[in-house]
This record gives sequence, structure tokens and C-alpha cells, in this order.
Amino acid sequence: MGGYERGIRTVWRGAMRAIESRIDRVGELGHALPGVGRDAAPVLLVHGYGNDASAMGAIERSLARDGFRVSSINLADHGFGDALDDAAAVRTMVDRIRAETGAAHVDLVGHSRGGLVARAAKQLDGGSDGIGRVVTLSSANQGLHLGPFDRLLAGTLPEGMQQIRRGSSLISDLHHTRGTHDLAAVGTEGVDGVLVPASATWIEGAPRTVVDEGRRLGPLSRVTHYGILHDDRAYEGIRGALLAQP
Repeated sequence: MGGYERGIRTVWRGAMRAIESRIDRVGELGHALPGVGRDAAPVLLVHGYGNDASAMGAIERSLARDGFRVSSINLADHGFGDALDDAAAVRTMVDRIRAETGAAHVDLVGHSRGGLVARAAKQLDGGSDGIGRVVTLSSANQGLHLGPFDRLLAGTLPEGMQQIRRGSSLISDLHHTRGTHDLAAVGTEGVDGVLVPASATWIEGAPRTVVDEGRRLGPLSRVTHYGILHDDRAYEGIRGALLAQP
């Protein structure tokens, strides 16, 4: 790893620690429905690039309140590495949860890059019959794109972000295998501070939940890429997707 990549990771991780600290202070989300998830599949939460499991803390606390059996994974090196390696780690964690609970399958919820890792765990390299529904949260399902500055700035993206750029082999493989899997997307319709355009969140042919209706300023969403991790509407969208019939 070169000095530039190390520097990007250091700066990014510092910013993510501040975000995680804020989420740690958030209580529970959404309208409480205690026990509603009691008979649902176990849920594994997958954090995004540069984060750790604490980024999913408000969602985890809320799912537990509502009766879900919920766990989080800490990806190696905060998810800065190879997405397919992270997907393999997710599959291993799924197998462990199934062994501990006796569940036939485990549902996944992934934020940002974590949603693509979750989809890769389900869809690629043979996938896993032990993974049920995959819910992505502000994930670049159409590929990361930097709008009018994409060509100028693309070369400055760290290695882990290059892998999820629009047109990458990973995004292409996920696109071409999406039709055979149970997928749902939760996200904004306005630019969230990271994803451009807003439609990058959606998975063609999959159910979607829009969380910023009435909360936009022109093309901009008031729900930010990381604010969605402690947003009441987003949580209720995740919960609804997990409870929906296949």
C-alpha cells in the first residue's frame, strides 16, 4: 500500500470515528413495534467503507427492540480492502449465526459499500443458500459516480472505492445476477452528499423505499449518506423490507 492510500485511509477513518461517535449517542429509531420481528430470520448488519459495526448501532438497537435476532460484523481493516474478501467473511458469519440459531437463512442489511458486499455474498462466487433477503441502505447499486467531475477525480479514489465505480467488474456482475435474488433498496431520491446521481441507490426490478420525500432542497437530500444510519424513516423502511413476504 502506497503512502497516498495510507493517507486517504487515515483521514477517512478519522471522519468515520466522529460519525460513529454520534450514532453511539442515538437511541432507538422509528415507531416501536415490540416483538414484530420475533419470528423473522436473524439479521446481520454490514457496515460501509472505513466504518466499523458501531456505525450500525442505532439500527441494531432498534431491530433488537422490535424482536429481531440481530448481529453486526466488523469487516477486516474497516472495510478498506477487497469487497470479495469481505463478502467471504460475511458468508462465514452467516454460517456461524445459522449454526447458533438453527435458522434456515440469515437476512443482510448493508450500508453504502456494505450493501454491495452483502449482495456479493449472496449473488457471487456461488453465493450462499443460507442468505435470505439483502437490504441495501444508500448503496451505490448502479456504481459510484462523481457527477460532472467523475473523469477528473476518478483517478484520485482509493483502491477500495475504485472497485465499486460505475462500470467496474463488481458492479457489472451484481447487475447481471440481480434477477434471481431477493433484494430491496432503501435510499434517497436527492443527492445525499456522496452518491451522484440519486438513482445510483436503486436496484432495477427490486422494491425500494424513498426516505426523503418532502425533505429535499432541489436536487439535494436533507438526509445525508451517513445521516440515513440514524433516520427514523430509513429504519422503518429497513424493518418493512425485512418483514415483507418474498
